[in-house]
Amino acid sequence: MKALMPGSFDPCTAGHLDLIARCCAVYDEVTVAVFINPEKRGLFSYVDRVEFLRLATAGLPNVTVTFCEGMVADYARDGGFSAIVKGVRDERDRTYEEAMAAYNLERGGVPTLLWPAGEGLSGLSSTEVRRALAAGLPLSGLVPREAEAAIRTAYKNMEKSLADT
Repeated sequence: MKALMPGSFDPCTAGHLDLIARCCAVYDEVTVAVFINPEKRGLFSYVDRVEFLRLATAGLPNVTVTFCEGMVADYARDGGFSAIVKGVRDERDRTYEEAMAAYNLERGGVPTLLWPAGEGLSGLSSTEVRRALAAGLPLSGLVPREAEAAIRTAYKNMEKSLADT
């Protein structure tokens, strides 16, 4: 069985990695797909996001990380996935994800499973990580340890690039 875990992952968090690892314990193949959400203004490039996720999931042999354009429902259907797996942190997430799940099922015929955030991770978001980066705060516990240096370096390079313009 194959699962699709779509998201913007801008950047990936410890919560994302927790969900990916739990998904790996249930599914034979897990594809983590970086999608560009036109409703969100991204900080990191999709190339960086894919690299962060590859670093974070290097120890999980049944994970593939990719970049996708288009609709999640179409990608899930065309890829022969058994399920779309999404994490939910709170009621606001659940409401949004339930609407998306209904749309994806209707459009692509692939069900969505909503999994609660892992213990102690319900308050963690990519937005929180971006705030910590901007404030120069430690990222320990916020992002996967394996990707922390790459995230910090990409952010510093971005800051330098902006300062040079």
